[in-house]
Amino acid sequence: MAYDRTFFYENTWTRFRPRRNLKLLLTDSKDLFYRQKQISFCAVSAWLVRGGATGVIQHAICIGITSALVAAERKAAAVAQTSAKSSQTLSTLQLAAASPFLDSMAANMAVPVITGAEFFECAYWPIGGLATLARSHSTAEHGRELSRKKTLSNSLEMMRSLHVAHERLLESDRSELSLGKAAYVVQSVLKRGQGVAADQLERHWQFYKNRIALLYAANSLKIDDDRTLLEEMERYYPRLELCEEHLLTWLGMASFALAVLDRCPVNWDDFSNPVSLSSLNGRRIPSGVTPVPFSPEHDYSTSQVEQIIETFQKKKRGRPRKRNS
Repeated sequence: MAYDRTFFYENTWTRFRPRRNLKLLLTDSKDLFYRQKQISFCAVSAWLVRGGATGVIQHAICIGITSALVAAERKAAAVAQTSAKSSQTLSTLQLAAASPFLDSMAANMAVPVITGAEFFECAYWPIGGLATLARSHSTAEHGRELSRKKTLSNSLEMMRSLHVAHERLLESDRSELSLGKAAYVVQSVLKRGQGVAADQLERHWQFYKNRIALLYAANSLKIDDDRTLLEEMERYYPRLELCEEHLLTWLGMASFALAVLDRCPVNWDDFSNPVSLSSLNGRRIPSGVTPVPFSPEHDYSTSQVEQIIETFQKKKRGRPRKRNS
Protein backbone atom coordinates (compact mmCIF):
# COMPACT_ATOMS: atom_id res chain seq x y z
CA MET A 1 0.00 0.00 0.00
CA ALA A 2 1.20 3.54 -0.74
CA TYR A 3 2.21 5.57 2.30
CA ASP A 4 -0.76 7.56 3.60
CA ARG A 5 0.00 10.25 6.17
CA THR A 6 -3.63 10.43 7.35
CA PHE A 7 -4.33 6.68 7.54
CA PHE A 8 -3.43 6.21 11.19
CA TYR A 9 -5.38 9.16 12.55
CA GLU A 10 -8.49 8.52 10.42
CA ASN A 11 -8.62 4.71 10.41
CA THR A 12 -6.89 3.60 13.60
CA TRP A 13 -7.29 6.41 16.12
CA THR A 14 -10.41 8.48 15.37
CA ARG A 15 -12.59 5.72 13.96
CA PHE A 16 -11.13 2.24 14.17
CA ARG A 17 -11.69 0.30 10.94
CA PRO A 18 -10.87 -3.40 11.51
CA ARG A 19 -10.57 -4.49 7.89
CA ARG A 20 -8.22 -1.67 6.91
CA ASN A 21 -5.98 -2.25 9.93
CA LEU A 22 -5.90 -6.00 9.32
CA LYS A 23 -4.87 -5.29 5.73
CA LEU A 24 -2.17 -2.94 7.01
CA LEU A 25 -0.71 -5.75 9.14
CA LEU A 26 -0.08 -7.72 5.94
CA THR A 27 1.79 -4.89 4.18
CA ASP A 28 5.50 -4.17 3.87
CA SER A 29 6.78 -2.17 6.85
CA LYS A 30 8.83 0.14 4.63
CA ASP A 31 5.60 1.89 3.64
CA LEU A 32 4.76 2.72 7.27
CA PHE A 33 6.01 5.00 10.03
CA TYR A 34 8.11 3.68 12.92
CA ARG A 35 6.39 0.69 14.58
CA GLN A 36 3.06 1.48 12.96
CA LYS A 37 2.27 -2.22 12.50
CA GLN A 38 2.92 -2.95 16.17
CA ILE A 39 0.72 -0.03 17.23
CA SER A 40 -2.05 -1.16 14.88
CA PHE A 41 -1.68 -4.71 16.20
CA CYS A 42 -2.34 -3.38 19.71
CA ALA A 43 -5.50 -1.71 18.40
CA VAL A 44 -6.63 -4.79 16.44
CA SER A 45 -6.16 -6.97 19.53
CA ALA A 46 -8.17 -4.62 21.74
CA TRP A 47 -10.96 -4.45 19.17
CA LEU A 48 -11.02 -8.23 18.77
CA VAL A 49 -11.34 -8.86 22.50
CA ARG A 50 -13.49 -5.90 23.57
CA GLY A 51 -15.34 -4.87 20.43
CA GLY A 52 -15.76 -1.33 19.19
CA ALA A 53 -15.23 0.41 22.55
CA THR A 54 -13.27 3.45 21.37
CA GLY A 55 -11.77 4.13 24.79
CA VAL A 56 -10.27 0.64 25.12
CA ILE A 57 -8.86 0.75 21.58
CA GLN A 58 -7.31 4.18 22.16
CA HIS A 59 -5.77 3.04 25.45
CA ALA A 60 -4.18 0.16 23.50
CA ILE A 61 -2.85 2.62 20.92
CA CYS A 62 -1.36 4.83 23.64
CA ILE A 63 0.45 1.84 25.12
CA GLY A 64 1.76 1.00 21.65
CA ILE A 65 3.01 4.54 21.05
CA THR A 66 4.61 4.74 24.51
CA SER A 67 6.36 1.41 23.94
CA ALA A 68 7.65 2.66 20.59
CA LEU A 69 9.13 5.76 22.26
CA VAL A 70 10.77 3.64 24.96
CA ALA A 71 12.25 1.32 22.34
CA ALA A 72 13.60 4.26 20.33
CA GLU A 73 15.14 5.82 23.45
CA ARG A 74 16.85 2.56 24.41
CA LYS A 75 18.18 2.12 20.90
CA ALA A 76 19.49 5.69 20.84
CA ALA A 77 21.21 5.21 24.21
CA ALA A 78 22.77 1.93 23.09
CA VAL A 79 24.08 3.47 19.86
CA ALA A 80 25.47 6.49 21.70
CA GLN A 81 27.23 4.35 24.30
CA THR A 82 28.71 2.05 21.67
CA SER A 83 29.98 4.98 19.62
CA ALA A 84 31.46 6.67 22.69
CA LYS A 85 33.58 3.62 23.39
CA SER A 86 34.90 3.36 19.87
CA SER A 87 37.92 5.15 18.50
CA GLN A 88 35.87 6.79 15.75
CA THR A 89 35.37 10.54 15.60
CA LEU A 90 32.45 11.40 17.87
CA SER A 91 29.62 13.76 17.07
CA THR A 92 28.46 16.31 19.65
CA LEU A 93 25.51 14.08 20.50
CA GLN A 94 27.76 11.04 20.96
CA LEU A 95 30.12 12.99 23.17
CA ALA A 96 27.24 14.07 25.36
CA ALA A 97 26.07 10.49 25.58
CA ALA A 98 29.50 9.45 26.81
CA SER A 99 28.85 11.29 30.05
CA PRO A 100 26.72 9.34 32.53
CA PHE A 101 25.05 12.60 33.54
CA LEU A 102 23.99 13.46 30.01
CA ASP A 103 23.33 9.97 28.70
CA SER A 104 19.56 10.13 29.18
CA MET A 105 19.35 13.62 27.64
CA ALA A 106 21.32 12.50 24.62
CA ALA A 107 19.10 9.50 24.13
CA ASN A 108 15.97 11.67 24.29
CA MET A 109 17.47 14.06 21.74
CA ALA A 110 18.19 11.17 19.42
CA VAL A 111 14.69 9.62 19.59
CA PRO A 112 13.35 11.59 16.57
CA VAL A 113 16.33 10.36 14.58
CA ILE A 114 15.41 6.76 15.37
CA THR A 115 11.66 7.13 14.84
CA GLY A 116 11.71 9.50 11.90
CA ALA A 117 9.59 12.62 11.64
CA GLU A 118 6.59 10.66 10.33
CA PHE A 119 6.07 8.97 13.69
CA PHE A 120 5.49 12.34 15.36
CA GLU A 121 3.65 13.95 12.45
CA CYS A 122 1.26 11.04 11.82
CA ALA A 123 0.74 9.58 15.28
CA TYR A 124 2.22 11.33 18.32
CA TRP A 125 1.09 14.89 17.71
CA PRO A 126 -2.31 14.14 16.06
CA ILE A 127 -3.54 12.15 19.08
CA GLY A 128 -2.54 14.94 21.49
CA GLY A 129 1.05 14.11 22.37
CA LEU A 130 2.22 13.64 25.95
CA ALA A 131 -1.03 14.96 27.45
CA THR A 132 -3.03 12.12 25.86
CA LEU A 133 -0.47 9.48 26.79
CA ALA A 134 -0.46 10.69 30.39
CA ARG A 135 -4.26 10.41 30.64
CA SER A 136 -4.32 6.90 29.20
CA HIS A 137 -4.80 3.77 31.28
CA SER A 138 -1.81 2.06 32.82
CA THR A 139 -0.73 -1.30 31.46
CA ALA A 140 -2.26 -2.98 34.53
CA GLU A 141 -5.62 -1.26 33.99
CA HIS A 142 -5.61 -2.08 30.29
CA GLY A 143 -4.65 -5.69 31.03
CA ARG A 144 -7.70 -6.03 33.27
CA GLU A 145 -9.88 -4.68 30.46
CA LEU A 146 -8.63 -7.41 28.14
CA SER A 147 -8.76 -10.29 30.63
CA ARG A 148 -10.78 -13.28 29.40
CA LYS A 149 -14.47 -12.97 30.19
CA LYS A 150 -16.62 -16.05 30.70
CA THR A 151 -19.00 -14.65 28.08
CA LEU A 152 -16.21 -15.00 25.50
CA SER A 153 -15.29 -18.51 26.67
CA ASN A 154 -18.93 -19.58 26.30
CA SER A 155 -19.28 -17.99 22.86
CA LEU A 156 -16.10 -19.72 21.67
CA GLU A 157 -17.52 -23.02 22.92
CA MET A 158 -20.72 -22.37 20.98
CA MET A 159 -18.66 -21.72 17.86
CA ARG A 160 -16.70 -24.92 18.42
CA SER A 161 -19.89 -26.96 18.65
CA LEU A 162 -21.11 -25.37 15.40
CA HIS A 163 -17.80 -26.32 13.77
CA VAL A 164 -18.11 -29.92 14.97
CA ALA A 165 -21.62 -30.14 13.56
CA HIS A 166 -20.54 -28.50 10.29
CA GLU A 167 -17.78 -31.07 9.84
CA ARG A 168 -19.99 -34.06 10.63
CA LEU A 169 -23.22 -33.02 8.90
CA LEU A 170 -23.19 -32.58 5.14
CA GLU A 171 -24.74 -29.37 3.90
CA SER A 172 -26.94 -31.44 1.58
CA ASP A 173 -28.98 -32.71 4.53
CA ARG A 174 -30.04 -29.11 5.23
CA SER A 175 -29.35 -29.38 8.93
CA GLU A 176 -29.70 -25.98 10.52
CA LEU A 177 -26.76 -24.84 12.63
CA SER A 178 -28.70 -22.45 14.81
CA LEU A 179 -27.36 -20.48 17.76
CA GLY A 180 -30.19 -21.81 19.91
CA LYS A 181 -28.95 -25.34 19.35
CA ALA A 182 -25.35 -24.30 20.00
CA ALA A 183 -26.37 -22.68 23.29
CA TYR A 184 -28.29 -25.80 24.28
CA VAL A 185 -25.22 -27.94 23.50
CA VAL A 186 -22.93 -25.81 25.69
CA GLN A 187 -25.38 -25.60 28.56
CA SER A 188 -26.98 -29.08 28.55
CA VAL A 189 -24.72 -31.46 26.62
CA LEU A 190 -21.25 -30.16 27.49
CA LYS A 191 -22.37 -28.51 30.74
CA ARG A 192 -19.81 -25.74 30.21
CA GLY A 193 -22.07 -22.73 30.42
CA GLN A 194 -20.88 -22.00 33.97
CA GLY A 195 -24.46 -21.97 35.24
CA VAL A 196 -25.70 -19.59 32.53
CA ALA A 197 -29.07 -20.38 30.90
CA ALA A 198 -29.11 -21.18 27.18
CA ASP A 199 -31.05 -18.03 26.25
CA GLN A 200 -28.51 -15.95 28.16
CA LEU A 201 -25.68 -17.65 26.24
CA GLU A 202 -27.34 -16.52 23.03
CA ARG A 203 -27.47 -12.94 24.31
CA HIS A 204 -23.78 -13.08 25.25
CA TRP A 205 -23.00 -14.26 21.70
CA GLN A 206 -24.45 -11.02 20.33
CA PHE A 207 -21.50 -9.04 21.71
CA TYR A 208 -19.06 -11.12 19.65
CA LYS A 209 -21.19 -11.97 16.62
CA ASN A 210 -19.51 -9.51 14.21
CA ARG A 211 -16.02 -10.98 14.81
CA ILE A 212 -16.60 -14.48 16.16
CA ALA A 213 -14.86 -16.05 13.13
CA LEU A 214 -11.67 -14.08 13.89
CA LEU A 215 -11.92 -14.85 17.62
CA TYR A 216 -12.48 -18.56 17.02
CA ALA A 217 -9.64 -18.79 14.50
CA ALA A 218 -7.26 -16.96 16.87
CA ASN A 219 -8.28 -19.30 19.69
CA SER A 220 -7.64 -22.32 17.44
CA LEU A 221 -4.19 -21.22 16.21
CA LYS A 222 -1.15 -22.11 18.31
CA ILE A 223 1.80 -19.74 17.98
CA ASP A 224 3.94 -21.96 20.22
CA ASP A 225 3.51 -25.02 22.43
CA ASP A 226 1.99 -23.08 25.32
CA ARG A 227 0.00 -20.24 23.79
CA THR A 228 -2.67 -19.52 21.19
CA LEU A 229 -2.77 -16.38 19.10
CA LEU A 230 -5.82 -15.19 21.03
CA GLU A 231 -4.03 -15.59 24.36
CA GLU A 232 -1.21 -13.36 23.08
CA MET A 233 -3.72 -10.80 21.78
CA GLU A 234 -5.36 -10.66 25.21
CA ARG A 235 -2.12 -9.32 26.73
CA TYR A 236 -1.92 -5.61 27.61
CA TYR A 237 0.86 -5.40 25.00
CA PRO A 238 0.51 -8.12 22.35
CA ARG A 239 3.88 -8.76 20.73
CA LEU A 240 3.73 -8.55 16.96
CA GLU A 241 7.13 -10.19 16.54
CA LEU A 242 5.68 -13.41 17.97
CA CYS A 243 2.53 -13.28 15.85
CA GLU A 244 3.38 -11.69 12.51
CA GLU A 245 4.25 -14.92 10.71
CA HIS A 246 0.89 -16.39 11.79
CA LEU A 247 -1.36 -13.50 10.74
CA LEU A 248 -2.12 -14.68 7.21
CA THR A 249 -2.89 -18.19 8.48
CA TRP A 250 -5.16 -16.69 11.13
CA LEU A 251 -7.12 -14.67 8.58
CA GLY A 252 -7.31 -17.73 6.31
CA MET A 253 -8.73 -19.82 9.16
CA ALA A 254 -11.25 -17.09 9.92
CA SER A 255 -12.24 -17.03 6.26
CA PHE A 256 -12.76 -20.80 6.40
CA ALA A 257 -14.93 -20.38 9.52
CA LEU A 258 -17.31 -18.25 7.44
CA ALA A 259 -18.54 -21.50 5.84
CA VAL A 260 -19.70 -22.64 9.29
CA LEU A 261 -21.50 -19.36 9.96
CA ASP A 262 -23.03 -19.46 6.48
CA ARG A 263 -25.16 -22.40 7.65
CA CYS A 264 -26.59 -20.41 10.55
CA PRO A 265 -29.89 -18.55 10.06
CA VAL A 266 -29.78 -14.91 9.09
CA ASN A 267 -30.45 -12.25 11.70
CA TRP A 268 -34.18 -11.63 11.45
CA ASP A 269 -34.38 -9.02 14.18
CA ASP A 270 -34.91 -6.47 11.44
CA PHE A 271 -36.96 -7.84 8.54
CA SER A 272 -36.04 -4.88 6.35
CA ASN A 273 -32.33 -5.67 6.50
CA PRO A 274 -31.56 -9.33 7.25
CA VAL A 275 -27.83 -9.99 7.59
CA SER A 276 -26.16 -13.39 7.74
CA LEU A 277 -23.48 -14.09 10.35
CA SER A 278 -21.16 -15.05 7.52
CA SER A 279 -21.59 -11.69 5.82
CA LEU A 280 -21.31 -9.81 9.10
CA ASN A 281 -17.94 -11.46 9.85
CA GLY A 282 -16.72 -11.42 6.26
CA ARG A 283 -16.80 -7.62 6.22
CA ARG A 284 -13.93 -7.60 8.72
CA ILE A 285 -11.61 -9.91 6.78
CA PRO A 286 -9.45 -8.36 4.02
CA SER A 287 -10.38 -9.42 0.49
CA GLY A 288 -8.22 -11.92 -1.32
CA VAL A 289 -7.42 -14.03 1.76
CA THR A 290 -7.31 -17.73 0.89
CA PRO A 291 -9.36 -19.90 3.29
CA VAL A 292 -7.25 -22.26 5.43
CA PRO A 293 -9.27 -25.38 6.35
CA PHE A 294 -8.90 -26.70 9.89
CA SER A 295 -10.70 -29.17 12.11
CA PRO A 296 -12.17 -28.29 15.49
CA GLU A 297 -9.92 -29.19 18.40
CA HIS A 298 -11.93 -30.42 21.35
CA ASP A 299 -11.95 -32.85 24.25
CA TYR A 300 -15.54 -33.98 23.80
CA SER A 301 -16.33 -37.62 24.52
CA THR A 302 -17.80 -39.86 21.82
CA SER A 303 -21.13 -39.70 23.60
CA GLN A 304 -21.05 -35.89 23.67
CA VAL A 305 -20.23 -35.69 19.97
CA GLU A 306 -23.18 -37.98 19.20
CA GLN A 307 -25.48 -35.78 21.28
CA ILE A 308 -24.18 -32.69 19.49
CA ILE A 309 -24.96 -34.20 16.10
CA GLU A 310 -28.43 -35.29 17.24
CA THR A 311 -29.13 -31.77 18.49
CA PHE A 312 -28.17 -30.13 15.21
CA GLN A 313 -29.82 -32.76 13.01
CA LYS A 314 -32.98 -30.83 12.44
CA LYS A 315 -34.39 -29.78 9.10
CA LYS A 316 -34.52 -26.15 8.20
CA ARG A 317 -37.86 -24.44 8.46
CA GLY A 318 -39.12 -21.52 6.47
CA ARG A 319 -38.92 -18.08 7.97
CA PRO A 320 -42.14 -16.11 8.52
CA ARG A 321 -42.78 -13.44 5.98
CA LYS A 322 -43.04 -9.84 7.01
CA ARG A 323 -46.69 -8.91 7.37
CA ASN A 324 -48.09 -6.05 5.38
CA SER A 325 -49.46 -3.28 7.56
